[in-house]
Amino acid sequence: MTKLRQACLKIRQDTIMKRPLIHVQLQFDTRCGRDIARGIINYARQNTQWQLSHVDMHVPLVLNPQSSGVIGQLYMPQDYKHILEACIPIVKVGQQTPNFRGPLVASNDRAIGQMAGNYLMSLGLEHFAFCSSGRWPFAEDRLEGFMQALCREHPGPVENHFGTDHTLSQSLDFEQQITQWIKNLPKPCGIFCSNDATGIDVIRIARMAGIHIPGDLAVLGVDDDEIYCEFSEVPLSSIAQPLQTIGYEAARLMDLHLRDPDRKPQTIRLPPVKVVRRASSDMLAIGDPDVSKALRLIRDHATQDINVTWVVKQWSVNRRSLERRFTKHVGHSLLDEIHRVRFEHAKHLLADSSQNLKQVAASSGFNDARYMATCFRQKLGISPSEYRRQFHQGA
Repeated sequence: MTKLRQACLKIRQDTIMKRPLIHVQLQFDTRCGRDIARGIINYARQNTQWQLSHVDMHVPLVLNPQSSGVIGQLYMPQDYKHILEACIPIVKVGQQTPNFRGPLVASNDRAIGQMAGNYLMSLGLEHFAFCSSGRWPFAEDRLEGFMQALCREHPGPVENHFGTDHTLSQSLDFEQQITQWIKNLPKPCGIFCSNDATGIDVIRIARMAGIHIPGDLAVLGVDDDEIYCEFSEVPLSSIAQPLQTIGYEAARLMDLHLRDPDRKPQTIRLPPVKVVRRASSDMLAIGDPDVSKALRLIRDHATQDINVTWVVKQWSVNRRSLERRFTKHVGHSLLDEIHRVRFEHAKHLLADSSQNLKQVAASSGFNDARYMATCFRQKLGISPSEYRRQFHQGA
């Protein structure tokens, strides 16, 4: 360690003993930035005596002698070079940046892609595509996870309908490119877009081309910026990220680094929370209307006190015939689907709510917390409490 760095660290340590000033530089005009900020604030109020200073991403960060640390999105090296030169610790949130070797807290982009693939397959689709406005590293990782899910579960060919050859770069003829690309896709098709902005563009351009959403194309984005998604011509389904947890974990890493400046940088990647379904993917591309109706009933009511008998009694249908056709089209039984929806709902509540285990079980349709715990151990090998702990620790 150089003498200059030792002197810088000594000054920082003296400041920490008083009251650290932590700069938070985020895109505060987006839900992503605001929710990450909430997580940072929650950690700081619960565990520290920090002074927090918020700076928008579009405004250069000006340091002062009291500056003790920076938590931010910091997309480009020029955004953080002067911070490192001042020997001020940084915890980065969001996308990885080339040559940045400090602590990072972000979403698990491959897991996001896998969730997208599993969700679009659950709609009964047989054709899939991927779209991104640029060849960003996070988009490539999401595409990789998407492909892994489809190749593992879907028996039909999918390689010709998505991939880096279909990833659209931003250019003057963007709309012309994407219009022709969408027209050439086999229908019905599920399109996974790397973020909400691209998903909204896909919906707008598809509708201009006379393509029906979601009948011809089911569109799924990422970020779940609620207002943005609802303003789309067809409200956009989107994958929600654990943004407040990202902020909380980033603040925790900053706290650890301030206490131990020589601590080895840590990278935490958190799994996505859930798919928030809206009109852009509100369809079931299954040729059997009875199976489609059963699926919709289960997904709308599984968290209530229902069973297979209840599903069958909702309309005049032969139970044995429905169960056979359901397994043929969906790949598992009616009862398995009820259990699957309840299990996914419980995972969401454990990750994104403060309900206790008894409340989670009741809200998800399980008879009791013990039975829910048995299901978690069978499927994941861990208890519900352990799942919640691992989620919030970034496991």
